[in-house]
Amino acid sequence: MNTTTIEEQFEAAVSLYLDGQYASAETLCRDLLRIASLQPAIHHVLSLICFHLGKINDALTHAEAAVLLEPRSIDHLSNLGDIHQARFDHNKANACYKAADTLALLMTNLPSAE
Repeated sequence: MNTTTIEEQFEAAVSLYLDGQYASAETLCRDLLRIASLQPAIHHVLSLICFHLGKINDALTHAEAAVLLEPRSIDHLSNLGDIHQARFDHNKANACYKAADTLALLMTNLPSAE
């Protein structure tokens, strides 16, 4: 019986991705989504994997899911912009990049909680 946690499996998927083992990383992420479909990080990493595998439509689906689940993530917005750019949808790409830039500016100008 496999007793690894979702977090451990996710870390394994990220390691596979970083090692260039995209097919194995994709399989593991898809398995994880069957039990944790509302985890934006899994969708984000799967979108990166799909992008590297040339599965642009799948990459778009998972990037959009990541942004939907965690709309205040600069990484998710930038990744979605990159995918739109690869699809030659420059208006959507620019909108994503602008949203990411705006979010970054807002985050750097927040007063500290000290």
